Amino acid sequence: AERNAARAASTAPPAPPAAPPSAATPRAWCARAFAAQPTTIRALAVRGALLYAGGRFASEVWDGSRFAPVRHVARFDSNRNAWLPLRGGRLGSADDASVNALAFCDDQLLILGRFGTLAGKALASPNVAVYEPDAGLAPDAAGGFVFASGAPAAVDAVAVDQAAGVAYVAGRYDAIVPRGLPCAGVAAKPFREAGHAWRC
Repeated sequence: AERNAARAASTAPPAPPAAPPSAATPRAWCARAFAAQPTTIRALAVRGALLYAGGRFASEVWDGSRFAPVRHVARFDSNRNAWLPLRGGRLGSADDASVNALAFCDDQLLILGRFGTLAGKALASPNVAVYEPDAGLAPDAAGGFVFASGAPAAVDAVAVDQAAGVAYVAGRYDAIVPRGLPCAGVAAKPFREAGHAWRC
């Protein structure tokens, strides 16, 4: 009987490996998500262990030890199992701004929507910003999007052709600043070109 038990134990299939402790689950996301304030999520992007969320919110996220303020964009680090703000300052005003679209251009995250300030300073190129983990949030040197009349403008959608190195955006605008280039709602950026700029 003992020999039979030993033989059965030796032929039993190995147990499946346990999930790594860093694996994120929906329950973990919810448990460490936004504070109980009005929150609208409009865009998501993923890069490795990081999930980026954009929308319309001026809230706080639980970073594992405290609530950290965020405005319209945040990231979830599955290795730390925590929501975190993006380094570089808050994006837009609390009441009338939003992030409507997110996409990666190589390793740079493109952040698009309706906002005119970054870290409390007016953007010469509104409604678009970029983010890299080392550099943090920054204005997009390629330009921004406005209505020439001064009416509120916004970028609502983005698509990226990684093979060709071109980002496409669409929204409610009729000009690219600071060059003042007429552009009726759809623009493209060849993001691997030296000195790249948004163009129609």
